[in-house]
Amino acid sequence: MYESEKKKPSKIFISHSSRDLAFVQPLVELFEHIGLNSENMFCSSVAGYNVPLDSNIYNYLKEQFQSYDLRVIFILSENYYNSPASLNEMGAAWVLQHRYTSVLLPQFDFRDVKGVIDQMRISIKLDSEKYELKARLNELRDTLVSELGLRLPSSSQNIWERHRDEFVDKVSSVEIYWKQLRQLREKSKPLGEWVFPLQKLIEINPASYDAMYMLGTIYAEMNDTENAIKYLKMTMKLSQSKELHEKAKKRLLDLGYAI
Repeated sequence: MYESEKKKPSKIFISHSSRDLAFVQPLVELFEHIGLNSENMFCSSVAGYNVPLDSNIYNYLKEQFQSYDLRVIFILSENYYNSPASLNEMGAAWVLQHRYTSVLLPQFDFRDVKGVIDQMRISIKLDSEKYELKARLNELRDTLVSELGLRLPSSSQNIWERHRDEFVDKVSSVEIYWKQLRQLREKSKPLGEWVFPLQKLIEINPASYDAMYMLGTIYAEMNDTENAIKYLKMTMKLSQSKELHEKAKKRLLDLGYAI
């Protein structure tokens, strides 16, 4: 059998902006509960599923697209369409005709979908009604189990439903607090009122690095240097977004903190 005729192993490729990690990481954790692991799932922003140490990132991504029968899961948002790297992944998936599923983050609507992704194709919208979101997640689960040939124990359905519901509740809570922040901005409320929703976002999901950076900058504006340095250092240390890393570094230098 020629190499080109050999069946490629199946794999999930999560295409996303690193700025959306607060939603992406819980989704990866949800997939873990149906048996996905580093052998059959790639996600560049989540430790254990990312590009291995000392690997060339572009060569590694090229290998993923060429060597695997991928199901690409596009995590669509304004951040995604502002990311050249994400758009390159979208283009590669289209050229190589990989199967795909679109997941729309809260506040990102079907009319905002652009590029090679079909606007009329049924997608998963994270801020849809809970019953609809749960049903769509169930459909995605069944698709992944079938395509990857996963063997699940008889108790897996109850376990899946519990973790699925936790994921849905987390997404809902995150959206509530981001909505509060948007309202605070629109109404030009005092910075002190921003602290609680930002703290809650970080509490719900420690991967909310945008919230972490924002909280650091707000503390800086409030002249609370100790807390400003705390959250800006956390952003620099934990975030894999180069842009966010550099912004946090600059704010720390502005505060006179020696890096």
